[in-house]
Amino acid sequence: DSFTQLKKALCECPILAIPDLTPTENPFYVITDASKEGLGAILLQKGKDNKLHPISYISRMTDDKEKRRYTTYQLEMAAIIWSLQVFKPYLRYKQVPFVLRTDCQSLCWLLNSEHDAQIKKWILGITEFDFTIEYLRGVDNPSDVLSRFPLPVPEGYFREEPMDNLYCEDHGKMMQYII
Repeated sequence: DSFTQLKKALCECPILAIPDLTPTENPFYVITDASKEGLGAILLQKGKDNKLHPISYISRMTDDKEKRRYTTYQLEMAAIIWSLQVFKPYLRYKQVPFVLRTDCQSLCWLLNSEHDAQIKKWILGITEFDFTIEYLRGVDNPSDVLSRFPLPVPEGYFREEPMDNLYCEDHGKMMQYII
């Protein structure tokens, strides 16, 4: 059917790229979005054609606590924290800063002012990463659809706990949930 064809097309070259893990060049781009329904993010990198190509798509549904208690800003921050933890195996060994793109203009304020304990914990969790932040208008954000129509994620996959080894035996099974 057409959905299966679309899913297949999004996962084949030249759409889905193999990452360049050279430590000193070709930075990654992480684009995030959040909604009450879910969190979504895309990991991208420029190809030889100098265009951004996705390496991985992720999305997950928000849980009941997140839906009830989190403000828009907290959801956006949760999307950033969660995506950085999932993409950490790609991001941690690069010596060039990656670019974080979000449609939350208030993010600069969030990172530079006093907050409640939850946001302070999240900010502390991203200090290990070297990145720059760019604002991306909501209408131009390709991860919007991932947060509006998130996939249910089996218990233990891509939650906010750090994933130590993305390249594990279950990698193929995990990729099914990403795609």
